[in-house]
Amino acid sequence: MKQKIAIIGKGNVGSALKRGLERAGYEVRNSGKGTVKETATWGEVVIIAVPFTAIDAVLHELGNSIDGKVMVM
Repeated sequence: MKQKIAIIGKGNVGSALKRGLERAGYEVRNSGKGTVKETATWGEVVIIAVPFTAIDAVLHELGNSIDGKVMVM
């Protein structure tokens, strides 16, 4: 079974990654504001697809929900 992938960000990049990963057979969820921590907790791999200026805020919001997981920025 392929890994569950959580994408933080629903913009152009996050949406394109989601479509491509789903075509490749992965189970994917992406999040916008308010569902970031829940989405990251669900995923085995977490992809951060937000503007550079938002990275610090997103990482702060994620807290320990990403501990021990593969994270791609």
